[in-house]
Amino acid sequence: MRVVRIAVVLFLVLTAVVHADGFFRRSGAQILAPDGSPFLMRGNALSHWLTPEAYALRLSAVHDRHIGSYSSIRTRIREILGNDADADAFWTAFRSNFVTQSDLDIMALEGFNTIRIPFNYRMLSPEATPGVYSEAGFQLLDQAIQMCKNSGLAVILDMHACPGGQSHDAPADPEHTYWTWDDSVQNWIEVGVACLWQFDQDYFDRTGRTPAFNKQRTVDLWAEIAARYADEPAIIGYELINEPVLPYGIHYPELRDLLMQITAAIRAVDTNHILFVEGNYFAGTFEGLVPPWDENLVLCFHRYWEPTTYASIQYFVETAALHNLPVCMTESGENSNPWFHEFVGLLEANNIGWCWWGYKKVDLISSAFSASITPDYQYVIDNFRDSPIDAARAKKGLMECAAKLATAQCAFDPGWFDSLLSPVYGSAGCAFMDHAIPGKIYCVNYDVGHQGVAFADVRYKNEDGFYGGPWNEGYKYRNDGVDIAATGEGIGYKVAWAENGEWLRYTVNITQTGRYDIQIRTASPYSTGKLRLYMNGSPITSELAVPKSNGWETWKTITVRGVNLTAGTRVLELRIVTGGFDVASLQFVKK
Repeated sequence: MRVVRIAVVLFLVLTAVVHADGFFRRSGAQILAPDGSPFLMRGNALSHWLTPEAYALRLSAVHDRHIGSYSSIRTRIREILGNDADADAFWTAFRSNFVTQSDLDIMALEGFNTIRIPFNYRMLSPEATPGVYSEAGFQLLDQAIQMCKNSGLAVILDMHACPGGQSHDAPADPEHTYWTWDDSVQNWIEVGVACLWQFDQDYFDRTGRTPAFNKQRTVDLWAEIAARYADEPAIIGYELINEPVLPYGIHYPELRDLLMQITAAIRAVDTNHILFVEGNYFAGTFEGLVPPWDENLVLCFHRYWEPTTYASIQYFVETAALHNLPVCMTESGENSNPWFHEFVGLLEANNIGWCWWGYKKVDLISSAFSASITPDYQYVIDNFRDSPIDAARAKKGLMECAAKLATAQCAFDPGWFDSLLSPVYGSAGCAFMDHAIPGKIYCVNYDVGHQGVAFADVRYKNEDGFYGGPWNEGYKYRNDGVDIAATGEGIGYKVAWAENGEWLRYTVNITQTGRYDIQIRTASPYSTGKLRLYMNGSPITSELAVPKSNGWETWKTITVRGVNLTAGTRVLELRIVTGGFDVASLQFVKK
């Protein structure tokens, strides 16, 4: 299934890349490709590459009171290592391994047509030197654009962190922070100040900068970017300010005014590219963005942890339609694969292009590629904000992390790509891996597919906001609704928190017709659990009582004897009749 899809997409990439003539442009409520055909964006952000955040590197897993912005991480790594050479060596290895030409080829083959490149303004103009531009930084951007072109992918340039900071939050990398007491956690926490909008006396005393200064610097930087890339047809457009948040007392006209100033500066040197604009509160509203002030403008919104129903996007759809403008959802993710599938389906049903976030992280399931943590990098995580810290061990751990972030070294979840891009993810499961009978099937290796297709789970997505509960209670191994925990049994993972009515399906290859004994490994401190096995929808066992084992890590074997199986490719189903147990594996032994 995946092979066929990749072959089709490869054909399209090789035959339909049309960056040679003309530019992407807005026409009414559509985005048109350079050849004039309607273009529906299916994008992936190079998240955490040029603008890493602490959570994605697990550097806030222990020390979560710090803001965790890119600049904060860079400063702390330099402090830990004690010299620029070692810090630079880490960042060079990190960038080189995180995104390669091969990675972009994979994205194109999977079916993406667009790459969103988030960048921190400091990469192009160092914080301490306003008006000075970094050729090394622009070379990084040049290389990224060229790699995208090599893979037949269009590009959006996204200023993810603006001068001063367009919000108080870590992704904006605000230039000024302070510490305040938080009663909810009974501790001091670091808070950012959105100095792009808000005057702060301490910040001014330290830097001499005001909101007016930072706004002008943002305008000037976009003018420099536009002048350099005005004639680059691979670029769809510029995403001017990522997720602005206006502080109390700052109103929408200030955002609109700055966006119009940026537009004027860009249009003085570049009339070719689309301008992507986002509204206040983390791109959560279009207030202040309409009516449009430019003919080549697209409205953008972001959505996380929302219900996958029309009501979640209705405001954006109807506002854009009222002004005959295209609308794109340029950032989402950090949820289960089934939520991804449902939300992308909702977007595309309403002709909304999209870009996804979080495709690669350290030891987190909500990504296509997840890097493992070595003992020395765990030492860095545990002691990142502590002093003293062993610099030599920290250096070893950091370099190991950089190496582990190479895609070939990461754990791969095929469901991440399939949920976004496969036309059959919602209707037909496909094998997560080969399962041969006779042989052992580990229960966590169920098929790839949607809720109700490859598995059924009571809770399989988070639609309850940032603080909503988990879709995978153990946050291990797979990014679906199935609850998976670490274990000392088998391959180190088990299906856990089993509830009544849940089920899992496995595409299996029965190599020999005959009679089989089936051995099922379970653990439970209770004696109330029941399960049953089916093959191609027909039961092959009775309801089986799960024996009490006196603990979640004390394992027992249920043996079913003399089950007749016919050779061929089949779908095995494990049904949870009554929950309250964990299950690790099913072994089929030919008589």
